[in-house]
Amino acid sequence: MRFLAAACLLILPFSLHAEKIALFASVPPLQYLAAQVGGEAVSVESIVPPGHNPVNYDPTPKQLQRFADADIYIRSGIPFEQVWMPRLKALNPHMLIVDARSDLPVTSVVEHAHSTGDESLDPHVWTSPLNAIAISRNILQALLKVASQHEQQFRLNQQQLEQQFEKLHHSIEEQLSPLAGNSFLVFHPAWGYFAKTYGLQQVAIELQGKEPGPKQLVSVIETARQQQITSLLVQQQFSGNTAKVVADELGVELIRTDPLAYDLAASLQQVAKAIAMAPGGARE
Repeated sequence: MRFLAAACLLILPFSLHAEKIALFASVPPLQYLAAQVGGEAVSVESIVPPGHNPVNYDPTPKQLQRFADADIYIRSGIPFEQVWMPRLKALNPHMLIVDARSDLPVTSVVEHAHSTGDESLDPHVWTSPLNAIAISRNILQALLKVASQHEQQFRLNQQQLEQQFEKLHHSIEEQLSPLAGNSFLVFHPAWGYFAKTYGLQQVAIELQGKEPGPKQLVSVIETARQQQITSLLVQQQFSGNTAKVVADELGVELIRTDPLAYDLAASLQQVAKAIAMAPGGARE
């Protein structure tokens, strides 16, 4: 009995301090997906913290210190990566880099944009539940490369996550199918993949982090009036002054959403409910 107790004392500290796979994601929604797939075997951190603007965010020295020991990084093409990716690679050259957009149809922020650079592509791929499933599969493959000893658990976690998002997709699809062809107004164009998945169209006030000029603002307001849009989705990472001006001009409701929220499933449910509950609708 004493021998057994002594053995437990020797094993327990090791199990409590077993080294986890260090994983960084560019934004909280990808952190969420990685945490769900990796489970207790991983430690996941988002470079862009909740509530911060990914257009101009700079990682802190403490973040960079932890990043130097990371095993995996999940990138998404958000603006800060255009500047920081070369530095991050140099800081940790042995780290496995996973692109969340792999095998996904990435679209332009501006319809019919001619540029093929990252600056014109919409990085918010996680805003579609179907894309979230594909991203979780990419994360699974990365984890299997780094820690194949946890394969059974990783696969089980990913299957459960996939089932959750399939159920979420069907729920949102049922909720929004009567609104197919409608438009909704947003300040920042973060919901393009969500809109495309459910046959909707987002009309954006600003593009690529730039406030609209007077002509663009007039055009957006006229478009919203013509399409009888009755709500405006805004997010905390961007100034609400211009959005309030537009909302007041149109007499529409401001609805706060967060495409960068950690709990991706809850965030998508919230947006679907906001669009479905908006008075009237904007059918083309």
